[in-house]
Amino acid sequence: MSRELTEKQRQILQFIVESMDDTGVTPTMREIASRFGFSAPASVRRHLDALEKKGYIRRHEGRARGIEPIKDQVRRLFWQRTGIPLVGQVAAGTPILAEENIEDVLQLGGLFPMEQGLFALRVKGDSMIEAGILEGDLLVVRPQPTADVGDIVVAMLGDEGTVKRFGRAGDHIRLEPANKDYFPIITRDARVVGVVVGLVRHL
Repeated sequence: MSRELTEKQRQILQFIVESMDDTGVTPTMREIASRFGFSAPASVRRHLDALEKKGYIRRHEGRARGIEPIKDQVRRLFWQRTGIPLVGQVAAGTPILAEENIEDVLQLGGLFPMEQGLFALRVKGDSMIEAGILEGDLLVVRPQPTADVGDIVVAMLGDEGTVKRFGRAGDHIRLEPANKDYFPIITRDARVVGVVVGLVRHL
């Protein structure tokens, strides 16, 4: 089933999350009905059924406040509405550890399309300077496990992340720097985690 929400489902989910943030508990079905002007509990139940099937909430039957938002799915949805999450740092030289935690949420004012799951990484190193990617720049990345030859990708080598141009060398992946002072990385072990779709210059 698609995880795309109707506008009413999104509003109800946002109300659930905001109620939990404000009061520490999720709303009852009666409170949801009152907030959105539903006259019958069945209308609320129908929307909650859809949110549960799409993976945004789980419900604990028999409890008045038994709605539990599923945090990862909710974060991904509302980040795309309000901003793009900044995830650690990624090396653009000798690979360094890319922290898998969110440092900030960037408000980029509609500079990029609202695609599901976009995230940003801050570049460390100078191995991509000939592609116009400088240390400190923010890269906006579309998560995907594959890439076309020539794409600039974020790839993981073990637990370390790097930004390189994607290529092939026989049955190996070739990660090509854009700086003559660096050598390409040719490996079978790299894992593409996303393709760079935008850049915000560090000033």
